[in-house]
Formats: sequence, structure tokens, C-alpha cells
Amino acid sequence: MALDETDLLKALGSDGAWIDAKYLADTLGVTTRTIRNYVRRINDASDKPVIESSHRGYRLTASQAPLSSSSDESRSDAILRRLVSAQEPISIYDLADELYVSESTVETDLRHVRDAVRLFDLTIERHRDTVSLEGSERDKRRLVGQMLISENPENFVAFAGSRIVGEGYNTAALTRTATSALKEFGLATDDYGLNAIVMHMVVLVERISKGGRMPESNDQPVGHDQPAWLAAQAICKRLERDYGIGIGNGDTAYLTLIIAANAQGTLSDTSGGRKIAKLVGEDHVELTRSVVHELEQAYLLPPFDDAFISRIAVHIHGLAQRIPHKVYAHNPLGTGVKEQYPLVYDMAVFLARRLEEEAGLRLNEDEISFLAFHLGSYLGQDDKWAKRLSLVFLYADYHGMHHAAIEKIRAMVGDLVEVRASYAVSEFDPEKVECDLLVTPVEVQAPGAGKVVVVSPLFGSRDVDAVRQAAAALRARKAGRQAYGIIQTFLSPKLFDKNLIVSDQKTMIETLAGRCAEQGLCDPSYAEEVLDREALSPTAFGDRFAVPHSMGAFTKKSFLYVVINEKPMNWGGIPVNIIMLMGVSSKDRNAFRVLFDNLLEVLGEPANVSRLIRSKDYEDFTDRLNDMIMNCG
Repeated sequence: MALDETDLLKALGSDGAWIDAKYLADTLGVTTRTIRNYVRRINDASDKPVIESSHRGYRLTASQAPLSSSSDESRSDAILRRLVSAQEPISIYDLADELYVSESTVETDLRHVRDAVRLFDLTIERHRDTVSLEGSERDKRRLVGQMLISENPENFVAFAGSRIVGEGYNTAALTRTATSALKEFGLATDDYGLNAIVMHMVVLVERISKGGRMPESNDQPVGHDQPAWLAAQAICKRLERDYGIGIGNGDTAYLTLIIAANAQGTLSDTSGGRKIAKLVGEDHVELTRSVVHELEQAYLLPPFDDAFISRIAVHIHGLAQRIPHKVYAHNPLGTGVKEQYPLVYDMAVFLARRLEEEAGLRLNEDEISFLAFHLGSYLGQDDKWAKRLSLVFLYADYHGMHHAAIEKIRAMVGDLVEVRASYAVSEFDPEKVECDLLVTPVEVQAPGAGKVVVVSPLFGSRDVDAVRQAAAALRARKAGRQAYGIIQTFLSPKLFDKNLIVSDQKTMIETLAGRCAEQGLCDPSYAEEVLDREALSPTAFGDRFAVPHSMGAFTKKSFLYVVINEKPMNWGGIPVNIIMLMGVSSKDRNAFRVLFDNLLEVLGEPANVSRLIRSKDYEDFTDRLNDMIMNCG
């Protein structure tokens, strides 16, 4: 195919991710030399580099990423900014003059704008030659907040030069105001929560200054004696003084929701089952216990402790306060969590679905990623989550020196190994010892040891590193062997396609699930189960691949239907070349976590994905995948 600069910019995307040169060449149907030539030509034509390169491939520079967007998208954004800021309907002709385009072009752009605002329950109304943005003030503020986030995703209080709000906002002073009010009423937040509160303070002032006030209502989000309301009141009084505006109860109530979404009392104030139940209500505690217990069963997890239940109950209580009002917490790290810890994120999606089914709380991807934070923090500290390797320590007895060495291992490698026993070398019987790791000051033959690590009798920092590296490699190999055995039972030549081109993501899922149903692997309803999972959060966990699966629905037999397309397709806004539809039977439910985790770890490496895309057929694919799994880590 003929390649031009737009094709290359679109292939690079705008998320700042590195893309392998060979993958770019394969995707665009050219050589890597052609890619290099076009990169050079694009950069030479610009005052600043547009594309940067390294051993990892190519990516758009942060400052130039918007170049990959079309002019249509830029005009649509400009029209949306004008409409959301206008107090009266705007003339189509005025918009055309401002954008230097024809009236018919504006009409076309307005179709894109209508699609964008529909997500916020807003509409674009046309009256003869004028257009206006119609809907509630609350929904308009949701839109403005999202627009600010989109302009500054990593630092969304960097309002200087923002095209959405006016100038003159001292974000440092606003931050001090918010921090002081939160502290005064015993509320704590993190940097992202604080930024979100400050951002909405700006939105509040900006909307009121343009005549957009929240309607007065008796339906208050929390009691007037609650910290979030008191903090909102204090902030509003300061904003009235600093910006010369009047703020009514409707706007104060809205800011209360924002604070409730991004701050809470410290856990020390709410620890203990009775205190938690009193704070959030017995119904939220019972709901939390129920959905967490289902999570344990679905993913074969050991029981979560009471402290975790308390933290999640407080979080769910906050969700119940704000989700019905369509107030969501923004998480700029959400995408990273999904890509780096896909299994934990998948568990968070499970919780989100159960919360929707049991309590009507429909969470977006940002809110799901916050649940993943809770899960990841807990599971990362829980020895039962990642089973430790058994370690036996041999020593040359000299005034008890080995005790200090064992304590070092427990302190610095205790997340990977458990010291099961220690023996003096003179007393060691190699035929009777079975362990994963044998640490010894001398070379020994130990048939029952998975790996032998020889260390210095003084056991310094290099020895600690050697034990850690050996343990990590051994655990990776054990996981790889386990995953290798599992994947052999999931794959089949009948469940493999190269270049299966369909119109969209939904059609792909329905096609693959339908073929599996025809082979007696699943029920015909399995496609709907998978689509329900996709509706919560698309299963493209990284660049160029997706692993669609159901959320708790078992299949008749386990399977992995693999599709490899040389041309990427859109999957929830992400271009993917590899689709792996996964089904797990009830008897293999314990295999899901092992296979899913290892599979996504392999696919998380862009070079591995590029290798798999180049697979010629089923046998070539399985050889490549098995080699990657066995050598993962």
C-alpha cells in the first residue's frame, strides 16, 4: 500500500508508547528503511522533532502527539469549547467565520460534537441558523471537567493557557484553600484527588461567572454536619471573597460531591467493624462482604482480612454517594494499572460488575482502576497470594554467624522465599532434603533441590542479590512450565485464524463465540457474556492485543480461540492485531489465573507481540508462544 505521513502518524498513536520498527513496517506494508526515511522527512519538516527513536522503536514526542489528530477533530473541539462557554445560541455563520470554513463544514463537524456530548446526557439543539448546548448544569460541568482532563491528562490543574476556562486562576492559591479546608475538617486525599478538587473549583467559578448555576435542591448528597459538606462550605466562602461571586446551596452541594469523590477521613478514624458499620451503614458492609466473597471464589483467592473489607466498605460507601449523581473520580494512572497488572485489573472489573448488579452502581474505567489500587495494594503484601518458594540454608558453623544471614534473607527476599530449615554443612544429608532453593557456602550435590546457590560464608549484599535473582528466575520457570501445560489443553488448530477480517469488535466476538458454540465448547449465549465484560472495560490490556473473556460464566470445555491479523482493528479505541477469545470450564477454573497472568505477561512485551503477528500458521504460532511462556521472566 502507498504510505504517507498521516498513515505513519496514525500508526504511532498519541499515547506516547514506543512501537517496534518491525511492527510498524509490517503494519504499513513497507520496509524498516522506508519507516526511517519517513521519520527523517517528518522531523526535517518541523521546527521541533515530531517523532523520537530509540532501541525500543519510535514514538511521537509529547509536544507533537496532537499532530496525529485530524483537522476535523480540532474543529469539533473548538466548536464544543464555544458552545459550552456561550450563554446564548451561536450563529452557524459566526462559527464558520471563526474557523475559516464553510457553513456546510460546520454542519458536518456538529455531527461529531453531537456524538461527543451525548455521553454526558447533553444535546446540540438547532434553531434555524443558530445552535446551542442544552442539558443540565451538572452535566455541562461534567463535560467541562472532562475537557480539562483531556487537555492536561497528567497534570490537569495546569490551567495556564487553557482554551476552556478563562485566565486569572491562581492554582497555587486554590490548592492552598482546598488543602486548608480538608485538613480543618479531618479529610485526607492524595495529589490526584487534590488536583481534581482544585480543577472543579475552577469549573465552579467559571460556570457561575458565565451564568451557569446549579439549581437549588433539598436532595443534599450528605448531611450538613458531615466533613465533606463543611469543607465545601469553607472553600465556597473563600471563592466568593476571592472572585466576587455568590455561591448558592446547589453549587455547594455539587462541590461536596467532588470532595466526597476525592477525599475521605483517615482509616484510623474508621477502623473496627462496629465503627465501620456506624460510619457507612450495615448494608454497605454486608454488600462488601458479599461481593468480595464472590471474588474469592471466582479467582480462587484466600479470604481477605477484615482490614481490607473495611477499606473497601468505605470506598463503596463513597461510590454510593456520588455515582447516582454521575460524579466520578478521575484516575490518570488507570491505563497503566490495566496494562501493567491486568489480572488485578480483571478482578476489579469483576467487583465492578457485581456492584452494578447488586447496588446499581455502574463504574467507569477510572473508578474500576481505583478498585484495582485497593486489590493490588493488598495482594502485593499478602504471602498467600504469591506462594513463596521453599529455601534451605546451609552454613559453616562459626559463632552463630548464620543467624544474621538468615535474617537478611527473611528481610530482603521474604516476598519470594520462605526459609524452611537450616543445617550445618557437616550435618547435611543431601538425600533427605527437598526444597526449591538450596543456599550453601560450598558446592554440593542435592537431587531434591530445584536450584543450588553458592554464597560467601559472610553473606554480603551480592549474596542477597544472587538469592533474589535465583528465586525470581526459578519462580518464573515454574510458572512458565505450569502455564505451558495448561495452554496445550486450551489451544486447537480448529481455533486459529490468520487474517480474519470483520467489521468491528462486537462482530469479532460474536463470530468466534459462535464457532466455539458450533463445536460444542460453549453455549450460544457465551457471546453476550463476553460482550457484557467488554462493556465494563475493553479487554485490550496493552498495545496490539486483546483477550476477550466472560466474567464468571463457565464454558462446557476450556478453549483459546486465536486470531492474528496483519492489519489492526479497533478494540475499544486501541488498534489490535491479536485477539484471543478465552473460555474456561468449571473444572479448569483454577487454571484461569495461571494462564491469564502468564499469557498477558508474555503479550505485555511489544517484541513478543510483533513476533506472534509474524506467525505463518498455527504450528508456527504455538511454537513461538510456548517458547515465550517457557522463557518468561
